Amino acid sequence: MAAQRKRFALLIGFLLLAALLSACLGQNEYTFQLETGDTLKISGENGYTLSGEIPFTLSKDETPCLTGSFVSRDGYEQYEEIILEENGVLTLLERGAREDCDYLFYHSESEGGYGILLAPKGSASGVLLESTLSEQEVRDAFSALRFSLP
Repeated sequence: MAAQRKRFALLIGFLLLAALLSACLGQNEYTFQLETGDTLKISGENGYTLSGEIPFTLSKDETPCLTGSFVSRDGYEQYEEIILEENGVLTLLERGAREDCDYLFYHSESEGGYGILLAPKGSASGVLLESTLSEQEVRDAFSALRFSLP
């Protein structure tokens, strides 16, 4: 009986430690309920972790790489128009599509950083990602993000 209690206490201790570690280290996937009515699942791959707050943060090795917020379809279209204006403040670097989203990758002259405006496939919402890291670090972080509608 005493041996069973010790094993049970040890098991509980390991479970608590695992829960504490996962809370400290972040998770690789979160599902967000958006104001547009969409439910959007975002996951990080290749060692990147997400925070579950809004705005969310994608990090690697505890270093924040991207900060993301959500916009409506109207908000997406307004941001898209500003990015495509070629006004000298924002410079479009790439317009592309992946299996999970269409996106605009741009450089902000005034902020000295990079941004990605994206439209997850099948969603009525958009996502705005921003970072002050290097272009390559932002591209690497973006390539580790996945978007889906559950």
